[in-house]
Amino acid sequence: MNNYNMLIPYVYKFQWKAEEQKLFMQSYLGNVWIFDLKKGKDDVHLLKYRVIPHSTTGAPSLFLSPTFKRFVHDDESGQLTFYDNKGATLRTVPLPQERYYLLRK
Repeated sequence: MNNYNMLIPYVYKFQWKAEEQKLFMQSYLGNVWIFDLKKGKDDVHLLKYRVIPHSTTGAPSLFLSPTFKRFVHDDESGQLTFYDNKGATLRTVPLPQERYYLLRK
């Protein structure tokens, strides 16, 4: 068994963009991979974006843009953080406290 076979059970979500030959994967442990098979340049973020199954909505904690150039992570801190595909913070947006509180009930 190689290391890739061991990875499969831990993949939480993945998305394939055929026209650009890009693969996005997120593991339960918080690893994020963005593989660019066309250019051969990959972005890897280990143990950084933890999967948080939101108990009230069932929504995922990480949302990828359709372009694969950025994503947003909800770490349940009361704000959303936007990142570029290199993992650099672009901005944070606070969630309205009254709305956030109602969703958490």
